[in-house]
Amino acid sequence: RLGFGLGSMLGYAKLGYSNIKLSLAGAGAADYSDTKGGIGGGIGIEANMGKNAYWGFEANYSDFGKFEGINLQRRQVAAKVGIRL
Repeated sequence: RLGFGLGSMLGYAKLGYSNIKLSLAGAGAADYSDTKGGIGGGIGIEANMGKNAYWGFEANYSDFGKFEGINLQRRQVAAKVGIRL
């Protein structure tokens, strides 16, 4: 995660590796599972609410490649509130 100042807020970008586990169980069929991995990244902002509390928003994207002809991707948006001790 690499942060940069945006006035009274902190902006950041992050890059990493993500895993996803896929499982299939069917009637009369053998159970099947596989784990896929891929590159993930995101951008976000954080701002302080007083001395120890903060809030923020974040958007993330991960691409896990293809599984049985399906391109697996994850897109996520999160709002966060936290306390630093």
